[in-house]
Amino acid sequence: MRPSMKTERTHPAAFSAREAISLEKRLLQEEKQFAETVLRRTELLGEITARRRRGRKPGADPELEKTLWKTWESALSSGSFGPHRHWRAFLAQTNSLAYALADQEGAPERKAWILRPAAASPIHLHGPSDVRLSLIFTFWAAAGNMQSTLRRPALNDGLIELIKAMNQLGAGLSWDSEAVVHRQRRAGGLELEQKTIHLGQHRTTLALMLALAMGRPGVVKFSGSGELNMLSLKPWENICTQLGARLHQLNPHAPGLPARLESGGQAHSVRLSPDLPWELPWALLAAAPFYPQGLRLTWPENFVAGQNLNTLIQALESSAVPVTRLDNGLHVHPSPPVIPEQPEIPLDPALCALLLAWSRFSSHSITVLGYWPKDAPDAHRYIDILRAGGLEISMDQRSVTATPGKWPADVVLDVRDLDEALPLAVILALGAPGKSSLVSPQDLRDLEVMTGLLRFTGRTCEIDGPRHRFMFDNHASPDPSPDLEAPSALWGMALAMLSFAYPGLTLNNPGELTTHWPRFWHVFQTVLSKSKPKPEPSSPETADAQPKKQSRRIRL
Repeated sequence: MRPSMKTERTHPAAFSAREAISLEKRLLQEEKQFAETVLRRTELLGEITARRRRGRKPGADPELEKTLWKTWESALSSGSFGPHRHWRAFLAQTNSLAYALADQEGAPERKAWILRPAAASPIHLHGPSDVRLSLIFTFWAAAGNMQSTLRRPALNDGLIELIKAMNQLGAGLSWDSEAVVHRQRRAGGLELEQKTIHLGQHRTTLALMLALAMGRPGVVKFSGSGELNMLSLKPWENICTQLGARLHQLNPHAPGLPARLESGGQAHSVRLSPDLPWELPWALLAAAPFYPQGLRLTWPENFVAGQNLNTLIQALESSAVPVTRLDNGLHVHPSPPVIPEQPEIPLDPALCALLLAWSRFSSHSITVLGYWPKDAPDAHRYIDILRAGGLEISMDQRSVTATPGKWPADVVLDVRDLDEALPLAVILALGAPGKSSLVSPQDLRDLEVMTGLLRFTGRTCEIDGPRHRFMFDNHASPDPSPDLEAPSALWGMALAMLSFAYPGLTLNNPGELTTHWPRFWHVFQTVLSKSKPKPEPSSPETADAQPKKQSRRIRL
C-alpha cells in the first residue's frame, strides 16, 4: 500500500456522489492490479516450492517465509493498518495458495487440445462404477476387518487417498487397475490413538477419518495438502463439539489442516445444520455402525445435503445394519456392516447418465455395460430426465442402452431435489431443437458457466419461479469458441458431451474430471470419437515452446 493513501482518508459523509464513484473506479483499477500481482506471486512461490520438493526438501521454506513477512512488516510500519496478526494470516493464506499449486505439479500436464469430436458408430463400453459406493465398501471392509475384493471400482484419486489413509491405521488394503483388495488382519481393530494421518487433499477422506475417530476415545492428528489446508473447518468443529469431541487447528495462520482431534468416544446423537458440507453427514452415516451406541442423526426440513445420503442409507440396510427412519432423520444402530467377499458395485448413475446422453448428441445408440441400480432412490430420476430429452432407454441385469428418438415438441426437465443432475438437464435443454425448459430451485444465472453456454448456443434464458425457459435469440451473435471452466467434474463431462453437437468450446480445467474419473478423456478420444485426435498447439508460438504448468485446457 502507498503511504500517500494516508492523506486521503476522510469520513465517508464528506464525499460527494461523484467522488464516491471515482473511489469505486480507483478500487476496481487497484483490484485488477492486485489480482494480477497475487497470481504472479502464487506462480513464483509455487515454482520455488516444486523445485525444493524435486530436491527432496520440504516444500515450505521457513527462512523465506520469515523474509517475506519482514517485507510486509516494513510496509505496514508506514501507517495504522490494524493488528499485524490479521495481515500475517493473510500472508499465510496466499502462501498456502502457492503450496496447493505445487501439490498439483506431479499431475500430467498438457498443451491446449483442439478437439472437434466426430461421433463414432454405435458403441458398447464398460461404465464407471458408483464413485461413492466404491469409497464406502472400501471403508467398511477396512474398518470392519472383512476379507473383500472389490472388482472394477471407481479407482480415482479420492479412493487411492482413502486406501493410503486406512493403511496408516493398520488396514490391509491394496489395489491395481482391476480391483481393491482387503486382507483380514490377525489383530482386529485399527490403531488411531496418537497417530498422525496424512489425508491428501480430498474432503471425503477427511470426513471419513474424522467420523471414524469420533467413535472411539483418544487423540489423533490429521495433516493434508492442497484444498484441505485451505478448507474452513468451522462447520466441522461445530459437529465435533456435539459429538463430544474437540477439533483444534494447529496452524493459526491457515483455516484448514493440520488439526488435532480429541474424542471422548461417547458420540450418540447429532443435529445437522442446513449449511453443512455434504461430506460430513455422509461420512458420519458411514461410520455410525461402528459407534458403541450407534448414532442418531436429525436434520431440518429441506436439508440439501440429504440428497447425497439416499444411496448410502440403502447400502446400510442391504448390509444388515439396523436403521430406524425418523421424520427428519435416522437412527443407525451399532452393528458393523456385513458385506460379501466380492461386493457388486453398480454403475454410477450421474456419470453413466451423462454417457448415455452422448446418444442424443451423436445420433447413435450407446450401450453401457454394468448393472444399473434400478432400485437406488435417485437412479430412476436420471432415466426420467433422459427420456424427457427424447432418448429411448432399455436395460437388463448387465447393461443399459440409450437410442436417440424424436425430440419432444416441448422438452421439460425436472431436477428438483437432485442437484447432481443439473449439468445433464442443462445440456439436454440447450441441445433441444425447439422449446425447452428446466425446473430447478437454483437460479442458473448464478452459474458463471451458463453465461458462456447461452452465448455459445445462441440462447436466452427466462426465469419464472423455479422454471427456466430456454429460447433461441435471433439477435445474438453466438460466441464461436468460448473459454469455459467447469464448476465440477460432472459439469466438465456435460460440456464434453455437448461438444458433439456444438464443437469448438474450450474447457480450461479438464483435470477436474480426470480426478473424478481418470479414464474419461481416454474414452472420449478413443471410444466416443471416431479416431484419436492428435494434440495441437493452440497457436504457432506454443508449438515450439514448453507449455506452462498451469495451462491445462482442452478445446472441444
